[in-house]
Amino acid sequence: MRRTILALGCLAAASLPLLAGQGGKIGWKEDYDEAREGARKSGKPLIIYFTAEW
Repeated sequence: MRRTILALGCLAAASLPLLAGQGGKIGWKEDYDEAREGARKSGKPLIIYFTAEW
């Protein structure tokens, strides 16, 4: 049973880029306002990735 669940989980994770319809490529935006508006229009969440050098 565990192997079946693990296999299904791996299959689902491997198919996510295909289901996204972008072939595994993420269209990152660098302009916050543009990204926010795009997320609002598509009804998708906005993921913000940032770094800092201290």
